[in-house]
Amino acid sequence: MNKSETQIPGAQRISVRVAGTILSRCKDGYHPNIANKWGYVAGMALTAISQLADWTGEPEYQATVKRHMDVFIREDGSIRGYTLEEYNLDHINKGKNLLRLWRETGESKYEQAARHLIAQLTGQPRTEEGGYWHKKIYPCQMWLDGLYMSSPFMAEFARTFGESVWFDEAAHQLLLIEKRTRDPQTGLLHHAWDESREQRWCDGSTGRSRHVWGRAMGWYAMALADSLEHFPVHHPKRGQLMGIFE
Repeated sequence: MNKSETQIPGAQRISVRVAGTILSRCKDGYHPNIANKWGYVAGMALTAISQLADWTGEPEYQATVKRHMDVFIREDGSIRGYTLEEYNLDHINKGKNLLRLWRETGESKYEQAARHLIAQLTGQPRTEEGGYWHKKIYPCQMWLDGLYMSSPFMAEFARTFGESVWFDEAAHQLLLIEKRTRDPQTGLLHHAWDESREQRWCDGSTGRSRHVWGRAMGWYAMALADSLEHFPVHHPKRGQLMGIFE
């Protein structure tokens, strides 16, 4: 038990113990499954550790995030192991950590890396209504997973750099997939939607996947929660997003 753990209440203490379990696997300061590739799972772990730094006031957590991000972010802002042309929304998730690092350090490499990811989103293939394909290799398909991967990043990017167009884009994606995947009978969101209605997993009339997946519902709920943390109160779509979240 570290010093910070003795000074915090139950819920935080559990989080500290979970983080301790994860970080106990580090060798020479690096976790093998976080430092091995640019991926969304590692990005999610680092985001959680970064938030734990705020919750506990323990600076070593954020230092751990920076150390692991610096494995991938080169001085010119290029990202080791990342290929923009794959147009994979999963690859955006780890970039959420870049924005805080830029705010805290002012190092230009973090801004440039974030702008590489924004360049991907600018060119991301879309449905006719402007919905992001989940990946280039999944044509015409929107997945709930992709909203968690990309929308909070867009919202925080908009707030960090004052580029409000990305609030608009995040809202558009969140609202569109809700419209296309919601089951009017149950109110639940189906996992994905195929605009072409060609995938064997989708309903031929609605394009919705035939199943509701609890984990995907979780992705979408957290996409809303994390995006709304950054949305300005006066944004014209904020009320709709709050309504869906509630």
